[in-house]
Amino acid sequence: MIREVPWSTHDELTQVHDWIYSDSPNTKRQGVDRILAWKSRGRLPSAIETTLQLAQLQLRDCEGCPLSGEELRLQYSMVIVRLVNGSVDSMQNKAHPLPVSIMADRIGMPAWFVDIRHAATHEYLPTLPFLRDAANQALAWLDETYWAAALQTNRILVTDGRKLQEIQQALEAYRKQCTSVSLKNPKKKKEVMPKVRESAIKKMVQVLSPLDIREGLIPALLDNGILIPLEKSRQLAFDDTAIAKELVELWVPLLEALNAKYTDFGTGLFEAMIKRMDASEEYTLTDKFAYLMSAEANSTTPESDNTRSKKYMLSIAYWLKQLIYHDFDDEEAEPILGGVDLDDIIEGCLRSPNYFTRIILQAIADIESEDVSTSLKPFINVIGRHLTSSDNNSQNSNDFNDPMDLDMNEELQELSSRLKFVIGQEPEAEVSNAWRLYDSTEWAPCPLGCLPGGVMPCLDLPE
Repeated sequence: MIREVPWSTHDELTQVHDWIYSDSPNTKRQGVDRILAWKSRGRLPSAIETTLQLAQLQLRDCEGCPLSGEELRLQYSMVIVRLVNGSVDSMQNKAHPLPVSIMADRIGMPAWFVDIRHAATHEYLPTLPFLRDAANQALAWLDETYWAAALQTNRILVTDGRKLQEIQQALEAYRKQCTSVSLKNPKKKKEVMPKVRESAIKKMVQVLSPLDIREGLIPALLDNGILIPLEKSRQLAFDDTAIAKELVELWVPLLEALNAKYTDFGTGLFEAMIKRMDASEEYTLTDKFAYLMSAEANSTTPESDNTRSKKYMLSIAYWLKQLIYHDFDDEEAEPILGGVDLDDIIEGCLRSPNYFTRIILQAIADIESEDVSTSLKPFINVIGRHLTSSDNNSQNSNDFNDPMDLDMNEELQELSSRLKFVIGQEPEAEVSNAWRLYDSTEWAPCPLGCLPGGVMPCLDLPE
């Protein structure tokens, strides 16, 4: 996946890191100036922007700038508040937000950063020595959690077959361990399973780095028979309504653990799922709905490309539906994937309207407020009408009639009757068109807007 970054080379990123984390004020100033130049080119990653703010403040503090102690306390406090909020907000589920302390613990942020945020917002500002120490610790934490991963050059690229194989093997090991416990010790499953899962997840995390999530882990989850079985006997049929319970119990704990460990896992997985439902030409809106219901053997999709099959896309849609119902409908349940915005899911579905994204839009309409549901209903109906448009004359076309279509037909009939009344014809009279050709022998040129004969029409409304 290609990302646009403000630095030109990896060496430049490394050089700036060394400058920023230098003990020399002059060298640190070079790093600050270079990041400011980056900022003029476009948006910076939030971790680099916070690093810049901390470095600028430390320089002003050590250079004897004309700021009072109170002003320095305010500035240090604001940077720490922004660090905590910026790190935590990206993980929050806006429908069911969790306490900041819990979210901070999930990403390994020191708890006292959250305490500083609370004190600076609701209580007295912390002392200046305490805030200076917090700034140093914040820079160290950013170095460990962001810069260390960004500067790695000896890691195997996720496009490398060996790396993908390692990820795949870790996922297979997790599945085998959890499945064997369910088969061997069904009675002790509740007691043993958490320990087995924890052990398998730790081994998987050792294989992964934060940069492997979107390009390695998520494709492995979606494309290699993990979340969606490749065996036809285990795939969903069009008369199914949900993902199998055993699949949910197997993979949801892993998704929760990965979401807690990696801040962009949830949003990345949702985006990838929606892209997988970006149907090719054979799934466009003008196709017959019967095509989607036909046997898989009649599909024009190559057998080798399982990720383009109808059942695969249906499984993706039902996984999304499962996650949406859990994370956005159940107020008491802790979200499986935090930091996901429902508006982004709606936008992604509307950009690729088809049978499968319609399932997701309908699920969102079912759980959201009346205003959102009302706003989505026209889009859902339009997609449904397009899917059935080329099959309206078939034997089963009446099975797909939309109540909205019936209402529109009644409106059209009413408007037609009114039009006939206006032009002076009885509603029963059969006319093909409200216009008629004027007798050429009686017609004579007249100013635009006049009636035949040069009569100016009276446009006054009746009293």
